[in-house]
Amino acid sequence: MKDTENREDWYREGEIREESFVNIYGKMLSLAKNPAKIFDPTVLDLIHVKDNILCDLKDQSTPFFTAGRKYGIDPRFAVTFNKKDKQRYITLSNLSDIYIYFWVKWRKEDRFGVNIPKTNRVYKIRFNKLLDYLTEDKLHEYERRKIDNRPNAKSSYVVDVRNMELLAENGASVSSLNNA
Repeated sequence: MKDTENREDWYREGEIREESFVNIYGKMLSLAKNPAKIFDPTVLDLIHVKDNILCDLKDQSTPFFTAGRKYGIDPRFAVTFNKKDKQRYITLSNLSDIYIYFWVKWRKEDRFGVNIPKTNRVYKIRFNKLLDYLTEDKLHEYERRKIDNRPNAKSSYVVDVRNMELLAENGASVSSLNNA
């Protein structure tokens, strides 16, 4: 079984998923991999080519099944955003805004009495707007990480993607679906 707390494994998997995301959605959403990642893997993942704005990808591969009970957000629409990323992005966005993309890709699953349908959607929000939703009442503390000495995020905000712009669903642009 995969160690869910092994940050290095998640980084490696994240790089593969970033490549996949750019291959599927890059042209459609005017996104490219940030060229600076060649020299520094910790920089923001993407660049919006048309707007020339740095972007970060939040790959959401596991639903937050208990988000409804704990935070009042329907688990079908709940995503997480690390608290430590909030501080990092505040520093990075000091002079300009950042686009945050959430790739919500879940398989159909039932757990904790919650049914999650198969989902493959891309949402976008400006970081300065996302800040409105990063509130302490929606902050989730990771139990297994409280005594973990590794540099994993100890807490994340639970956020409702319905407050974001839906850009794509099942590999197709939402605007093209609306025009069909």
